[in-house]
Amino acid sequence: MYCRDTTDAATEHIAGLRLIYYYAGLTLITDRSLEILGHMPTLEEVDLYQCKGITDEGLRSLARLPRLRKLDVAECPGVTFESTHAFPPGVQVRYST
Repeated sequence: MYCRDTTDAATEHIAGLRLIYYYAGLTLITDRSLEILGHMPTLEEVDLYQCKGITDEGLRSLARLPRLRKLDVAECPGVTFESTHAFPPGVQVRYST
């Protein structure tokens, strides 16, 4: 999602889709969106860029995704490097501040 006005409501609308890739950059999503994504078993890649409303707790919701192979978290001030340790070794995690 590229629209800066995108909120968790948009994520709720896509919850039933069989997405493989999810991107959110400069949006207003919160941990609620990550919780929703955490229940989308087809997701293989998640890319989060400058999402100021997400935190470590929300990021950990993605760790249960069975097919997740790649996670990119960049410039999300509420997310710390320590939260990336929740992901199993098979998930490539890229974290930057």
